[in-house]
Amino acid sequence: MKVAKDFDIREFVPESLWKDKGKAAAWYVSPTVIHLAQFYKDFFSNYFEEEVTVTINNWLWGGSFQERGWRYPDTETGSPLSFHRGGLCTAFDCEIHRKESGIEINPARIHSIILKHEREFMAKGLTTLENKKYAPGWTHSDHRPTGLDHILVIGDARN
Repeated sequence: MKVAKDFDIREFVPESLWKDKGKAAAWYVSPTVIHLAQFYKDFFSNYFEEEVTVTINNWLWGGSFQERGWRYPDTETGSPLSFHRGGLCTAFDCEIHRKESGIEINPARIHSIILKHEREFMAKGLTTLENKKYAPGWTHSDHRPTGLDHILVIGDARN
């Protein structure tokens, strides 16, 4: 079920939620998360001057990622108070690859680019990233209300 130009709701929820709720699985994902994922796809395709893929959950194509968007409250994945868990998902983890070659763009580089273009990302709803040392192989993004005039980086001394 398409929820954005380049995204299906199944990319944001585990297979079990999709099987249980079907199209209603969309009720569990904040629209801001979906808009941010599409913005990442558009922004980074433009930035790198070639199409990129933004991988969140990939179980629908036979991949192993199930809980990089919404997570059940009792999951063992991540922190007990994660913004991925239960209720309305306000977070997602992703990898970004160059589409033609499949080469992953280093998450530390993605992190740095986001911070260099902080105002653009904040305008789309991004409020929080995880420090690269806590998320070394992916980019964690969420839109918790921080009240800050900059992107909160969890585990960063500037916050």
